[in-house]
Amino acid sequence: MPTLPAIRLDLLVERLVALLKTPSPTGDTDDALALVAGWLAEMGLEPVFTKKGALTATLRGATDDAPRAVTGHVDTLGGIVTQIKPNGRLTFDRIGG
Repeated sequence: MPTLPAIRLDLLVERLVALLKTPSPTGDTDDALALVAGWLAEMGLEPVFTKKGALTATLRGATDDAPRAVTGHVDTLGGIVTQIKPNGRLTFDRIGG
């Protein structure tokens, strides 16, 4: 089985900050997906967009007998504060679907 490289926390933080700074409201994720696709390509993977706009990439393992998937969202999940309670907690309502 291949040896994985050590996790570079500086790079991880840099990329998370870049992604968080990229506007990506629900339904308008093109810029965020392009950013992630570029990072996948830098890693030697081949990013592919599905017909519905999802981004996929395949990382082959030593065998194909136990495939796994990792998923995530790049859109900003919409919410609006509808109330600030006396104890300081917030009440939210959804925005979008």
